[in-house]
Amino acid sequence: MDPSNPKAALPTAISLLDGYLESEGARDHTAEATTLRRIAAKLAGLTRVAENEATEAKEASNTAANAKAEAANANARAEAAKGEAGKTEASSSDAEIKRLKDELAKANAELERIRKRLTQPAQKP
Repeated sequence: MDPSNPKAALPTAISLLDGYLESEGARDHTAEATTLRRIAAKLAGLTRVAENEATEAKEASNTAANAKAEAANANARAEAAKGEAGKTEASSSDAEIKRLKDELAKANAELERIRKRLTQPAQKP
């Protein structure tokens, strides 16, 4: 359980303390061993909880990253669809402009015909 010991492991410490507490014979440090055993068990439990929380946080981070990527893809698809709609709209706008220009040309031709007829002197029979 010594943090300065890189090879120390809580399960090993717990099993050694259990062995000491279950041993036959005179034990000089039963109270200390019992306290250390409880502390080791709590630490082991907290370590499991911390590992579970770290795993859940990593999964949540991955989920958030996936959601962000999906949102970016959806935005890209929306922009592409918007661009396609804009092209279609531009095509229909161009067709409408052409139709209106043709109509205007016909109206101008009719006005010109009427103007010529009105400016000609009246013919006497």
